[in-house]
Amino acid sequence: MKNLSMRQEKNNTPVSIVSNIFNPVGPAAPGGLEVFNYYLTKELEERNLDVELYASGDSEKLKSLKPLVELSLGYSQTQEFLSVPWNYRRLTVREFLIYTDFIQKQKGNRLIHFSLVNFLPIYLAVKQNLPILVTLHMPIDNLHYQSLQQLLNKDELRRVHFIGISQAQVKNFPDVFRVIYNGVNLEIFPFLENFRENFIWIGRFVKEKGCSDAIEAAEKAKVTLEIAGAPHDKNENDYFKEKIKPKISTKIIHKGFVKDKQRSDFYAAKALLFTPKWDEPFGLVMTEAMACGTPVIAYDRGAVSEIIQDRKTGFLVPADDIEGLAQAINRMQNLSQEQYQKMRKNCRDHIEKNFSFKKVAEDYLQTYQEVWNKRI
Repeated sequence: MKNLSMRQEKNNTPVSIVSNIFNPVGPAAPGGLEVFNYYLTKELEERNLDVELYASGDSEKLKSLKPLVELSLGYSQTQEFLSVPWNYRRLTVREFLIYTDFIQKQKGNRLIHFSLVNFLPIYLAVKQNLPILVTLHMPIDNLHYQSLQQLLNKDELRRVHFIGISQAQVKNFPDVFRVIYNGVNLEIFPFLENFRENFIWIGRFVKEKGCSDAIEAAEKAKVTLEIAGAPHDKNENDYFKEKIKPKISTKIIHKGFVKDKQRSDFYAAKALLFTPKWDEPFGLVMTEAMACGTPVIAYDRGAVSEIIQDRKTGFLVPADDIEGLAQAINRMQNLSQEQYQKMRKNCRDHIEKNFSFKKVAEDYLQTYQEVWNKRI
């Protein structure tokens, strides 16, 4: 505790975390980015850092929350509204106006941590010579990140201080200041001694998350699969109606949206299936499941191999290999009780050592101080 107090006293960097405002920030937010912003802000508040969180007003009510808009621009809308393509353009224009107004009011007396996916406020902040850093939450071929590389010169890009969330994500990105992995709140996701024999999948119902692959593999392996998530916009509804709903049965069970207080109970399962159809830059649900002691069977794509230790905390399967997923499910089923319990313990130990959100907060505190000192 003495060392922690000393670090708190030394770090007096005033920080403004700027979030995505299409979705609310919170522990059960619809996206990993918003969950990350909630836990990071909460950890920094507990360390008495001078922190402000700029997000939508319907976010979880942290004491440092400063709403940029009363309601989240996308999540607060009806499905009917979001089904009209023109409405997305209207929301994007409104989002640009909100961020532009925010940047124009900044005086350079706070470090701005952009934890969002939007090139415009970052571009404007650089041009205004504000001290900033940016957490990259998406693959680096994302249009917003590519736009920044086209609009800013080399000196300006170096001043951005990009933070990657995995080595795989930033291996071809030339301007990364540091890699800081995402993390999990170990108090919210405790180790679970008891678990069900079913397998689970959790995420958004979009092609990139590959829920239909998990269903097909579970059917091949003849196991029960519980699915958590709820479609919200048109794309998610279309995917759910076409790929998921026809498969729901006594063996393929849709649990709906699982709230944060119920999520650890959901993770009390034999294993989590993680099936990204894109180069996943991190994969927060993997760390949440393993914190609870639940092994992960996953496509070896993107950052997955940086999080899962093959045969120690789960099984890695070649990308898009549904038959391989089914075989890995069977391998998990065939582990002896001793082997399986050891794997569960390995999962918790691995997360405590490498992916605790307290560690994430300490890494950001150090980075804030370094970037803040560079401004002089």
